[in-house]
Amino acid sequence: MKRASGVLLPVTAMPGPYGIGTMGKDTSGILEWLSELGFSSWQVLPLSPPQTGNSPYSGDSAFAGNPCLIDAGKLYGQGLVTLQEAKAREIPQGSFRVDYEEVRKKTEELLRAAYARSGEASRPQWEAFEDEQKAWLPDYALFTALSSRLGTKKWAEWPEALRRRDVSALADAKRELKKEYEFVCFTQWIWDAQWREVHVKARELGIEIIGDMPMFVALESADTWAHPELFALKEGLPVKVAGAPPDAFTSDGQLWGNPLYDWDAMKNENYAWFMERLKRSFSVFDRMRLDHFRGFSAFWEIPADASTAREGHWEKGPGMDLMGRVRELYPENRIIAEDLGILDEDVYALRDSSGYPGMRVLQFGFQAGAEEHLPHRIPQHCVAYSGTHDNNTTLGYLYEAGPEERAKFLRYSGLTEDWGRGGKEAPGVRAMQRLLWGCPAELVITTFQDLFGWGTDTRMNRPGIPSGQWEIRITWDAVRGMDKGFILDLQHDFERMKEETKL
Repeated sequence: MKRASGVLLPVTAMPGPYGIGTMGKDTSGILEWLSELGFSSWQVLPLSPPQTGNSPYSGDSAFAGNPCLIDAGKLYGQGLVTLQEAKAREIPQGSFRVDYEEVRKKTEELLRAAYARSGEASRPQWEAFEDEQKAWLPDYALFTALSSRLGTKKWAEWPEALRRRDVSALADAKRELKKEYEFVCFTQWIWDAQWREVHVKARELGIEIIGDMPMFVALESADTWAHPELFALKEGLPVKVAGAPPDAFTSDGQLWGNPLYDWDAMKNENYAWFMERLKRSFSVFDRMRLDHFRGFSAFWEIPADASTAREGHWEKGPGMDLMGRVRELYPENRIIAEDLGILDEDVYALRDSSGYPGMRVLQFGFQAGAEEHLPHRIPQHCVAYSGTHDNNTTLGYLYEAGPEERAKFLRYSGLTEDWGRGGKEAPGVRAMQRLLWGCPAELVITTFQDLFGWGTDTRMNRPGIPSGQWEIRITWDAVRGMDKGFILDLQHDFERMKEETKL
């Protein structure tokens, strides 16, 4: 495989006037910028509608798109909103962070105006989309409408007939909530159309989009409500939940709280729901990072009433029985296995039997006991990162690393300059990027923060901290001010330059 490079850059972090990244001209501009820099891959975080805490890894649906990413300018171009309505959606970018509450409020107002103005003209199109996505969209639309009417997404607290999905009760609800149901379908149709325009633009520029599929779904989601038999639930409440054991990120482990799958029930239906999820993902992404891959070998099972993840234990996952089915339906090698964390030989065997490339993270390599992440030990068939969305930026990492760990990095990289200096010419960040670009991995991915030499205050996520995460954004001033020459030199010197593509 040709050596290549990419950038981890969430859509929410894109620049623009709407308080959050959207699927409009600014994202197209960033794609052109990435192409000019020679990148051939753009990795995003999950695109689902996030719940409390704004984590993209906990959404209302494993299939739906986040309406906040819909671009007002494109709606105006379609005649679905007025210029005044599009302008009202704007939020001055006075800081580098997303104000999710304000963004959601303004997005809701904009989309309701668009839906009201669309009238009957667009109905055949979004109804055709609803039928095309019948595996998930009708359930999601009704779940959203019911959540709004009942004032909660905790469907375990809904009236029994709705909780148990009585056929006549669902029919009555759909009829009574017709407008709200249709509004959700309309919104998802708009989202899908705008995302496909972004996808086409990326392909024209020779850039593949790498998506990210969380292993688990949220408890209070359309997925668990529509398919409770596929999860470890009793009367809509979890019996056991997902998480991770204590590791380098947190001493108590991570108590995610997502309901675990009932893998026996999944197997009995030949993993049909899981395959639908993959089908949807592959319809919007070129490749996909399968989050928490080790959970398919064995997962950390925690009692639902546990206070910390320390109370959990390992349980065997579906293994090659599931992955064999995935390979059968999707024989192309379009999956990246997120094989990080506490691993064993069974995980490695599952990854290798599946044929998927794993991951390496350079920041881990300078820690004692994680030497497999050192650049010279990285295999060719893998994707290497300077850091992921859960890591600090490289500059922040160097500041927070212990003296021995930092000294090892400095020796290894041969860095003699001031490692603590930040900005576009940050010596420590540049040293890490040289190591990344020069390693054997087929594909290397840097974070967008490292392109600018930013510090800890621009970190995307701190695992285990429920609020104040996923907010960081870039500005056009930052993009215009970066040192393009340094990245282009890396691309050429280490033979990772994207092939020329005509615009």
